[in-house]
Amino acid sequence: MAKQTRLRVLIGTGICLNPLMAFAQGIDAQELTIIGMGVSLPVVIVIVFLIAEALEDRRRFKLIERLIGEGRDIPPALLLKTKEKLTPIEQRLFELRRGVWLLFSGLGIAIALYLMSGDYKSAAWGLVFVFLSGASFVNATFLKAVTPGNEGATSQK
Repeated sequence: MAKQTRLRVLIGTGICLNPLMAFAQGIDAQELTIIGMGVSLPVVIVIVFLIAEALEDRRRFKLIERLIGEGRDIPPALLLKTKEKLTPIEQRLFELRRGVWLLFSGLGIAIALYLMSGDYKSAAWGLVFVFLSGASFVNATFLKAVTPGNEGATSQK
């Protein structure tokens, strides 16, 4: 990571954690940990996505550089940073995988927070991911199933 990027991450983390100092005077360490996790979780998620996007761009640029070095044509999709559209079946599988991942992530977060604090209120943070997994399962259910006999029909069981 570049020096300037590290500095921005440190400043952003400090800004997000600064309000905790006001709460620190009258709150015990356990509650402060829970509040800190709740405040820092969105920051960590954003940082992870930014790092993943930067790594993807780096791989794409190296591929373009290699194609130029070999004297081959560069596909327009590489230059425009577009992704291929998924077929409806692939999209349904993607939504199901995402739903399962979010469900177990939410359960893991809820269990970890409950074991750390012993309180159900802190474990409720895992419900955010559980509800998001429910949305992914609903998306997968209502995606149009395309088979040779029923183009455009919605799937019903």
